[in-house]
Amino acid sequence: AFTTPTIEDMNAFSGYHVAIAGMVKDAEKTLPNLLAQLEIFACSFDSAHFFILESNSKDHTREIIKEWARNPPDCESVHNRLLYSLPNKIKKQLKHRNDKRKQNSDLAQESTDRNANHPEFGDHRIFHKGGKIIPRPIQPEREFEEIEILKHKAETEGYDRVREERYVIYRNFLLDTVSKYYKDYKNQTGISIDYLFWVDMDLRGIDMQAVADEFSYAWRAGYDVVCTNGIKYTGWYYDSYATVYEDGIWAYGTARWLITNRVRGERFYDMKSCFGGFAGYNLPFLIETGCRYQHFGWAYGRLQTFKRFADIYHIDRTCEHLPLNFCIREHGGKLAVATEAHSFYGTGDRHGEE
Repeated sequence: AFTTPTIEDMNAFSGYHVAIAGMVKDAEKTLPNLLAQLEIFACSFDSAHFFILESNSKDHTREIIKEWARNPPDCESVHNRLLYSLPNKIKKQLKHRNDKRKQNSDLAQESTDRNANHPEFGDHRIFHKGGKIIPRPIQPEREFEEIEILKHKAETEGYDRVREERYVIYRNFLLDTVSKYYKDYKNQTGISIDYLFWVDMDLRGIDMQAVADEFSYAWRAGYDVVCTNGIKYTGWYYDSYATVYEDGIWAYGTARWLITNRVRGERFYDMKSCFGGFAGYNLPFLIETGCRYQHFGWAYGRLQTFKRFADIYHIDRTCEHLPLNFCIREHGGKLAVATEAHSFYGTGDRHGEE
């Protein structure tokens, strides 16, 4: 079983609004745990808007998402459960701090008021009050027509790029949905959604505390795309297929321990492309660039940096993240892996190995 790393302070996300998008299929075993973690993450923002595309699952994934959307979590309840689940060592530290505050006669009344609900924890908040989750699941009854055509092509002609092209279609569908929602929501409320988080919905887990600490710092440092350091059970860096270093070297095919040793030396390792299963994109900037997920041929014909990369490595197919990220780079975007913020792939995951 996956043990969630301790979460004690997510307040760095206060003041931000985010969209969270992901695709999922047949993930009933890992999805409830991941949703519970994403609830904590989402409640840390002023608002979080979920866009989950569920693709004709054969297990109970569809029902799990429907029930979750029908009964979205109350962020204050999420906070209180998290507060009481803190390790005893942290609880003792908070109680000690609280007791010291009580001893100060100038703060006695203030302390009494603050501790009305949590006499153990005082005024400690893991995340600020007022966050809200807005779920918008997308569950088509049938597969997209474009993907049915690809499957038929694979069956009749032996076409072997269904996986890459399917992901391009799904991700662009979500990207278009989020982009339209961003504009409508801003027109209606005056609020601009700050970041779009892409999440692999079959991850075993995410170190949310490290994400809060590292991503918020990276945003202040001017990064437009921040990726987690996705690792598998071995502890080595995993998502090599989507990873291209700043110097243009592709991580794919390199021993995972060598990739791990290379990136761990810096807090934020600059990249031309990355993902790691969980990545945050500056949404207004992304929309402004017009960058999208693209098939190999489109990217090869229109992105000079990608063409040079493809020629060097003699490739004629690609991970869907590379054209998007190369496009962002051509528009002046800054990308990095936050090496201390980990996402965790499952033991059966073969992401990037096909």
